[in-house]
Amino acid sequence: MAWTPPATFTAGVQALASWMNTYVRDNLTALWAGTTPGDMDYYSSSTTKNRFAMGTAGQVVRANSAASAPEFGDNAWELSLPLGNAVDLVTTGIKYDIEIPQAVTIDRVTLTSRETGSIVVDLWVDTYANFPPIVADTICASAKPTISGASKYQDATLTGWSKNIAAGSFLTVNVTSVATFTQCWVHIKGRKI
Repeated sequence: MAWTPPATFTAGVQALASWMNTYVRDNLTALWAGTTPGDMDYYSSSTTKNRFAMGTAGQVVRANSAASAPEFGDNAWELSLPLGNAVDLVTTGIKYDIEIPQAVTIDRVTLTSRETGSIVVDLWVDTYANFPPIVADTICASAKPTISGASKYQDATLTGWSKNIAAGSFLTVNVTSVATFTQCWVHIKGRKI
């Protein structure tokens, strides 16, 4: 319901029921557009207030693609790491120990290269107190990111993975085996929780 600018009244004019309905009841309704706990209101014009229903846990408020209204969306998190210098062959072993400052959930892992080759990457996670992570701290189970005679790999199922990483944990990227590649990228996408 839209806001109606109130009329200017003069002394001695009797208020009609229709005026009270329009300028008081309807305008109060326009001011209180929310209907559910957690709702918020936003203006879609200078006189129209709309209900903005609560999102789900972990989502953030952002502008929609037209920048005309708010919407809820995932609080995206992404990490892209190069393995190798694009000159020398990539070697096996630990490549990164990275602190993850916020709690996250991993939704997808991708490996990419401009070359054809083979590589197996393992991801280990442990707390700061237990630093450094070791092979027993793998989060990949038996579904390690693997390129085999190709140039790309992607997994959004992550079967058996421990996908939640606590804030302040350390992520270690370890190359288990590799052949041919001089560079390969590890892309990890997910959501802050």
